[in-house]
Amino acid sequence: MINSLRTSAAGINAQQNRMDITANNIANINTNSFKRGRAEFSDLLYGKMADCGRPVKLSSGDAGTPLMGAGSRVAAVDTVFEQGIINETDRPLDIAINGDGFLRVEMPDGGYAYTRDGSIQVTPEGTPVTSGGHKLSTDITLPENYQRVAIDTNGTVMVKDADGNETEAGKILLYKFPNETGLKHLSENLYGETAASGAAEEGTPGEDGMGELRQGKLEMSNVDLSEEMETMIEAQRALQASAQSLKTSDQMWNFANNLRK
Repeated sequence: MINSLRTSAAGINAQQNRMDITANNIANINTNSFKRGRAEFSDLLYGKMADCGRPVKLSSGDAGTPLMGAGSRVAAVDTVFEQGIINETDRPLDIAINGDGFLRVEMPDGGYAYTRDGSIQVTPEGTPVTSGGHKLSTDITLPENYQRVAIDTNGTVMVKDADGNETEAGKILLYKFPNETGLKHLSENLYGETAASGAAEEGTPGEDGMGELRQGKLEMSNVDLSEEMETMIEAQRALQASAQSLKTSDQMWNFANNLRK
C-alpha cells in the first residue's frame, strides 16, 4: 500500500514542477527573445511485484515476474528555440536576429553568456550593453555626441558624428552551437555554453548559416499564451488526480489499520 502513496506523491511533484515551468513561461511572455521551457518526463524505476501466490516454477510461456511502476518525474527542462515574432520598434539601437545565432555578452566573472535580446543601450563611455547591463562582446565604441547609427544585415556598424562624417565603428558578430538545446538557461534570456551544447562557433551575420540582423526591430518571446494555459489546465487536472489517489490510499490504509479480527 505504501507504493500507492509514493506513486501518488511522485505524480504530485512532477505536475507541480510542470506548473512551475509553465508559470515561468507566462511570466516572461513580454521578455524580449525569451524562449519557453518544456517539461520532459521519465518513469521512475520499476520494481518486481511480490511473488506471493505465484507458482514456484514458471511455465515456459510465462513472461516472468510482472513489474510495477513507481510514478514519473520531470527529467529535464528543454528550451524551445523556435524564433519569436519580430516586431518593428524604429529604435536605431534595437536589432533582431532573423535566423540562427546569438549575441555574445561579457559576464562579471569574466566568462561569456549568449542572448538573442538585441535591445542595445549605450553607456556614457560609448560602450554597447544589453538591456540587462551586460557588455556586448565587441570592440565597438560609439563616439560622444554621435548623430546617427546604421547597422546593416551583416553586422557592420556605421556612425555619423556631429560634423556629418560617417565612419565604421566595428562589426557585430553572431555565435551558434552544434546543439543549442544543450545550452544552460542562466536567467530570463541569457544562456551559457555547456559540454552538451558544444563550443560556440563565431560567424558573420548572413553567412555560413548565421541569421541576418534587422535594425530597428526586436524579437519577441516565443511563448503562446493559449498553449501555456492549456498546459497549465492539464497539469492542474493531473495534479488533482494524483492528490485524490493519495487521499484514497490514505483512507485505505486507515481502514486496514482499524480492521478488527
